[in-house]
Amino acid sequence: MRRTPSPSPTAAAAAILLSSGAGLLLLPPALGALPPGYEDEMWCAPGECALYVEYPDGMAGPASMFNKCHDASTGVTTDGVWTGSLVE
Repeated sequence: MRRTPSPSPTAAAAAILLSSGAGLLLLPPALGALPPGYEDEMWCAPGECALYVEYPDGMAGPASMFNKCHDASTGVTTDGVWTGSLVE
């Protein structure tokens, strides 16, 4: 008779968490749009300009996905700071 190895305690705990749904709390958050009032205006650091990022036709997503800040002197592109009417 062939003996199968038992799973490690860590693997068994992970299987229980994932099968119970509690493991979903351990997954990283999905990229998503902010609700209206939180992503209305983008601000870039002094010396940077707003840059529209081109994506293939039909691509949809939050405004922050299509707009970045670009520093022409260094060539570095970064995320802007987003504000809106509901941001305190």
